Amino acid sequence: MNPSHSLRGSYQRLQVQVHPSVVEAVAYHLESLGAQGVEVAEVPGSPDLARVIAYYPWDGDHWPARPGLGEDDRTGLGGRVSVQEVERWLRNLPSFGLNPGPQMTVEESRVAAEDWATQWKQYFHPLPVGRHFLICPSWEVPSDEVEPDRIRLILDPGQAFGTGQHPTTQLALEWLEDSIAAADARVESLIDVGCGSGILAVAARKLGVRHVWAVDVDPVAVAACQENLERNGVAGGVEVLSGSWEVLRSPLAKASQGRADVVVANILAEVIVPLTRDLHWLLKPEGIFIGSGISAARVAEVEEALRQAGWIQQEWRPQGGWRAVKARRARVGLVSLGCKVNQYEIDALAGQLEAQGLVPCDADGPADAYCLNTCAVTGVSEKKSRQWTRRLHERNPNAPIVVMGCLSQASPEAVAALPGVELVVGSQGRGAVAGWLAQRLRELTPQLRTGTVRPPAVESWVQPVYRQRHYEELALPRTGQTRAVVKVQDGCSLFCSYCLIPHVRGPSRSRDPQAVLAEVRRLVEAGFQEIVITGIHLGGYGQDLLDGWNLARLLRLVGSVEGLKRLRLSSLDPHEVTEEVLESLQAIPAFCPHLHLPLQSGDDRILRAMRRRHTADQLVELAERLRRIWPQIALTTDVITGFPGETEKAFARTVEVCRQVGFSRLHVFPYSARQRTPAARFPDQVPVEVRHERARQLIEVGRELALAYHRRWLGCTVEVLVEQVKPGQRAEGLTREYVRVQVADTTAQGGSEPWAGRIVPVQITEVQTDRVVGRLLGVRSGGKQDGLLAMDARGVG
Repeated sequence: MNPSHSLRGSYQRLQVQVHPSVVEAVAYHLESLGAQGVEVAEVPGSPDLARVIAYYPWDGDHWPARPGLGEDDRTGLGGRVSVQEVERWLRNLPSFGLNPGPQMTVEESRVAAEDWATQWKQYFHPLPVGRHFLICPSWEVPSDEVEPDRIRLILDPGQAFGTGQHPTTQLALEWLEDSIAAADARVESLIDVGCGSGILAVAARKLGVRHVWAVDVDPVAVAACQENLERNGVAGGVEVLSGSWEVLRSPLAKASQGRADVVVANILAEVIVPLTRDLHWLLKPEGIFIGSGISAARVAEVEEALRQAGWIQQEWRPQGGWRAVKARRARVGLVSLGCKVNQYEIDALAGQLEAQGLVPCDADGPADAYCLNTCAVTGVSEKKSRQWTRRLHERNPNAPIVVMGCLSQASPEAVAALPGVELVVGSQGRGAVAGWLAQRLRELTPQLRTGTVRPPAVESWVQPVYRQRHYEELALPRTGQTRAVVKVQDGCSLFCSYCLIPHVRGPSRSRDPQAVLAEVRRLVEAGFQEIVITGIHLGGYGQDLLDGWNLARLLRLVGSVEGLKRLRLSSLDPHEVTEEVLESLQAIPAFCPHLHLPLQSGDDRILRAMRRRHTADQLVELAERLRRIWPQIALTTDVITGFPGETEKAFARTVEVCRQVGFSRLHVFPYSARQRTPAARFPDQVPVEVRHERARQLIEVGRELALAYHRRWLGCTVEVLVEQVKPGQRAEGLTREYVRVQVADTTAQGGSEPWAGRIVPVQITEVQTDRVVGRLLGVRSGGKQDGLLAMDARGVG
């Protein structure tokens, strides 16, 4: 009811003086007895006292019933609220764990309707909140000339107990404002639990939040919320729900689809505690929870409930005798260096972190912990791994860092000495990293809040690799790529003379073929267009398995998956491209005609010193055979320059073989001596400057070969799997032959994000050394000619 209405008769004024920790409970109770306005204020000069004043309409011996509640005798004598009943209720508060304080008092007086309205007008006046808001009672809305930069939130205080002036409501508004301002992306949706007068829902809409749900158990509060939404002209974007949280939790979770950006709960701790268990149903992984109206006595309970629910990062603030909390899930920044196997392992870890209630994120952004998957294949790789560790520590000195992978296995003591490192994991034990991080961040949260972070002793899980005999299953529950990498094998038993991998990854170990099949099926069903089969030594798959398993048989199994659009292999040693493998690939329509065949050197003497299992001529003959089967196949390779004993003649032979094969891309590495490898002790070590000069020359040859291969595609139409589209920029993706294509006219076609993961037809119009450029063909989409191929999530339609 608006103070300008129903001014006949009089009002009962009930004043309760209690300890600030129980003010919200008292205010809620007095409102439940039918108060037409509840006023909360501090007692000046008395920090241990707060005052609650409630007004009850009373016309003689008649007390109007509140809507939906009916008339009964719960108010005591003759329709008036009984002071004795309120005192009895207050004295019973300790049984609920609440203490009203030794100076508790209850006073009653009579107020004329006109005086009641006057008091409301004196108490409710335009109030600035935060940087943007100005809460205005419905009878006093200042012009834009008064505080012109503020957003006006018009409120009818007579409609419900929520007035927008409660200290915790003000704090919730400020945090809501900050959360929206600080968000990387636009806040699209918000849930306001215990909406009261709807002031938070109004504020969210005024700030541009598109979807808002306002929830309250009190039908009067729901009516007031709807009134104030209409008064502010924002009712169209808010769905108001009436009922208890237990009744509404399932339909609200279904409506929000777990995609809300913010959940605000300006309610009692009794509701906040069970609400925390449902936050994962409601919020995005990176979403924010704001809870206010919490008494000091309930802080520990709410804090523990948030921790148990995985809401690890918490910020608490006192406000007017209450407490408010802002919480989010902890973020773990992930970095993967080196090969596709490392990328697979970091993607698998990301899914395990999500299962622990943590949020995996790019390490370039803010994070509360980091995990780095390292590479040690060359000295440059080791240096980069150490640099990344230091960089992560500089970004957040309080963040625990987990370093795992090849460098950790090769040099665990050196890794443990790097700043910020708290856990060192080698080539095994990665499946337990997510659980360790979750526990560490739970322990760290209170330390971060008090500023007393004490790093623990560094843990090391590194074990000798030579005794490892079983493949460590790291299923891939998620991947952020448009192409899904599936790891099928780990370790290597070849022991090339220059390579450290067998010493840091252990012997060859194969993944169970049924586990591979199940993962490929799940990824295809999830809509991934391309599956990349990878391993440390992919050609060695099956050597440790029974029942005749090998790579060719695994490929036939994977190639039979219904709906598979593209199948690509990561790398195969030339001697492992057997007749059986070729027959399997020819029988798979989804096979992408691209093979990575490491040459390493074109000189047979150097190849023998490297302990490679092929000759240069064998690779040339293999390339000729592959082109007879797939004329446009792309062949890429790795080459090492300056290996011990490499002469100018041997290097020239390498260049000749590269030209003869016609590789479409060269990955060139100057030789890097690795400790524990035979080649590091070979005589005739090539000077470092010579290694790098030869690498520079070979890179130039690679550019020529890439340009020559790309020219084959000029004027052709290809299918491009779009990997990324940045707003205002061109789309990029790969053909089946692993040619990178840049689509020149994406902005003209309208839309960016929906393109990622699609296969589109492109005509090549320009070639460069590192990519080709093309234009989309005009085809139908949704029945119209708009230049975009009509497709669903699975590919060309």
